[in-house]
Amino acid sequence: MIKAVFMLQGRNRELIDRVYTRESISEISKYAVIYPELVEKENLEEYKDYLKDVEVVFSTWGMPVLSEDEIIQYLPKLKVVFYAAGSVQHFARPFLNKKMGDFMINTYVVQCQ
Repeated sequence: MIKAVFMLQGRNRELIDRVYTRESISEISKYAVIYPELVEKENLEEYKDYLKDVEVVFSTWGMPVLSEDEIIQYLPKLKVVFYAAGSVQHFARPFLNKKMGDFMINTYVVQCQ
């Protein structure tokens, strides 16, 4: 099964829960194993064993800004970032600069509850 993770600076679970409803997380869980901890730049090393197999990242406002080297080191199998709400400009460039096959960033505008 696909491995997925939620990434957000400050480990703001309330923001994730506001943007990604229980229903949407339940739907995602049909297709992916979601790591139970929020991942941020400061804990990449701590979660590196899980991250090495992650193919999907979900995020929203507060997505950590990773360098190209960090992306390669910690997320070598990453294929897509789903970013709900807002612009990707502050974090996307390093992802797009790397030659990552069919990698894509999808932005979704969602209605917050």
